[in-house]
Amino acid sequence: MIPWILVAIAVLLVVLAVVYFYARKKRPVDYYNLFIIGIIWTGVGIPLKNYALFVIGLILMGIGGFNHDKWKKNKKRWKDLSKKEKKITVLIMILLLLLVLAGFVFLFMAM
Repeated sequence: MIPWILVAIAVLLVVLAVVYFYARKKRPVDYYNLFIIGIIWTGVGIPLKNYALFVIGLILMGIGGFNHDKWKKNKKRWKDLSKKEKKITVLIMILLLLLVLAGFVFLFMAM
C-alpha cells in the first residue's frame, strides 16, 4: 500500500509544480531547478524502490539538462521578487512541506 501513497504524493507534487509554472507566465521556466529536483527525486526513488519517483526524476533531469544553456537566463533571487511573488512562493513551500510531512506520517503508519 505504501507505493500507491508515494505515487499519489509524487503525482500531486508534479501537478503542483505544473500549476505553479503555468501560473507564473511572466518568467520562463527555471531549468536549473528542474534539473536539481530531478536529481533529488531520482535519488529518493532508488532507495525507496519507487519507480514512479525515479522515472519522474529522470524526466525532470532530462528536461533541465537538455536546456542547460538557459540555466542562467532566469536566475532571480529572493530580494528580486515582488511581494505577491514572495507570498505565493511561501505558500507553495508550506504546501509542499505539509505534503512531505503527510508522506512521512503515512509511511510510519504503514510500518
